[in-house]
Amino acid sequence: DFNAPVITNPVSTTVVLTNLAEKTGGEVQLSVRPNPSAGAGILFCTLSELSDCQLFISRMDGAILKKMTIQPSEKMFSLPLDLTGLPSGMYCLRLVAREGIGSLKMVISQ
Repeated sequence: DFNAPVITNPVSTTVVLTNLAEKTGGEVQLSVRPNPSAGAGILFCTLSELSDCQLFISRMDGAILKKMTIQPSEKMFSLPLDLTGLPSGMYCLRLVAREGIGSLKMVISQ
């Protein structure tokens, strides 16, 4: 190649790893297994008091992709997640209950 070299600005990328498996918010504890996954997994929830909840699944820019109402019969419960239709990326799962909000990040890698 006989083209003159092109001078570009140097670029650096910083990656910060956080605990993607479990986060606690208020009196609501959440975890998802496996994480990362291909989109299928199990969401484990612990509430300090029994109440109806809403689960929001959103992109990292805040756009809500899915909303579910959950009526648990026990303070500790689990439910299957099927997010296989979503593209690879990081998603936020947020469980809103009467006593607080729990959230965590889930990575989908296909």
